[in-house]
Amino acid sequence: MLHYIDLNQMSAYYGLTVEALKDRKYSELEAMERQMKKEKAELTCKRNAEDEEYARIVRKYFSMYDYLRTWFSDEEIIRACSLHASVRDLTKEVAVRKGEKCCYPDAEYVETKQWYLPKYYRGHLLEERERCLCDMYRIKHQYQGNVHGKIVLELLYTRYPELQRFGFSAYSGEYADTYMIYPKNNIFTPFTALMSGDIEAIRKWNLDYSKSYNMGEFTVTVVKERLESDEAERYFDMIRMLAV
Repeated sequence: MLHYIDLNQMSAYYGLTVEALKDRKYSELEAMERQMKKEKAELTCKRNAEDEEYARIVRKYFSMYDYLRTWFSDEEIIRACSLHASVRDLTKEVAVRKGEKCCYPDAEYVETKQWYLPKYYRGHLLEERERCLCDMYRIKHQYQGNVHGKIVLELLYTRYPELQRFGFSAYSGEYADTYMIYPKNNIFTPFTALMSGDIEAIRKWNLDYSKSYNMGEFTVTVVKERLESDEAERYFDMIRMLAV
């Protein structure tokens, strides 16, 4: 299926005229567009990784920062974040009427400007909004969990590329102390247990879960068989080697 290619953007990036680009084959234009996007993303990543303000925001607002520092350096975490999270992924701005207090924890003042706020009449929220002078504050984004899994797997696979064969899935880490990742072999794995090589903790978590859930692929019988399978033994052997 054909998709829209922004020739004006490519013209500015490659220093070619739009007419010259129109003479190229569509497949060539697609390849050039992919290359342009890749190089732009790499440049953004490099800028973020070297930007002290970005690093400060990661340290303050990235929910999993303190947890991941147990195993990864500050530089490794910031690099992984720079690949998968913009400042807008990690934080958002909220408007507070000038003179009123911002109630969000860890909020930091950004600027004062005209903004539109909800309008009330006798305690009732009206459909229209009113323009007023507001203080803008930066706070942690409530949906930053959308990028947590990408950052965690970036760190994990960069440190241990051999783990990619197990096809992990990873999601939000708002409760980092109980963070879980999910290999395609269905042996749910507490991240702390993985990083410390604690096979018994992995076994216990899966057995406890099967006793409470006890349905489908996660009945007690099925989980016990899974934990004793050859695939599980290969998985556990790999984790043991990583912890050495």
